[in-house]
Amino acid sequence: YAVSVTGVTGARSSLPADVPALVRRTKAVSNLPVAVGFGVSSGDTARPIAQVADGVGVGSALIKRLANGEDVMPLAKDIVGACHKQTAVVS
Repeated sequence: YAVSVTGVTGARSSLPADVPALVRRTKAVSNLPVAVGFGVSSGDTARPIAQVADGVGVGSALIKRLANGEDVMPLAKDIVGACHKQTAVVS
């Protein structure tokens, strides 16, 4: 599990630009899959992580919605949809 931000945990509107480098450094020292988390709050923040990591960790954004009595399914679907790997078609 690679932590994408330092400091207080919680949802953020954007993540540091150095997440791809963090994943590369982590994969260089381990053969285990690398999941990245901390700060993932939407499909927009999950998408760039899913493009470079093996998994995306989501916690605070879902817990906050649950605590507020909100339906978590729209957010969960947004994040899952963003995490599907895109396959380029070359013709």
